[in-house]
Amino acid sequence: MKELERLQSNYPYDSENHQMFVAIDTATTEDRKVIGFADIDDRPATRRIDPPRPYMSDLVVHADYRQQGIARTLIETCENLVQEKLSNDEMYIRVERDNVIAVQMYEKIEYIAQQHDIFGVED
Repeated sequence: MKELERLQSNYPYDSENHQMFVAIDTATTEDRKVIGFADIDDRPATRRIDPPRPYMSDLVVHADYRQQGIARTLIETCENLVQEKLSNDEMYIRVERDNVIAVQMYEKIEYIAQQHDIFGVED
């Protein structure tokens, strides 16, 4: 999961405004494997073009573990954090427009697509 390492090294994570949740396969105790993660960002916006907050991004599930509810559990974990800890009723999701499978999944769970200048721009 090189992407996890890249994200952790490039972005500051703190306990209040920017968190990452990691899904781990615990089937074997000696070889625990990261199988997914999601990032939730509620840091104060510093520029006018910053994305709306809080938002979830970088949701990924290892291909061997898809269609098992892991993505949904990660999304629900982020939603719960937003509602319970951040006292917010809305959570935005950052997803590339051309990621059709992800867009369809979010629409299926009743997220509404909105355009934003920063969303859809490659990092």
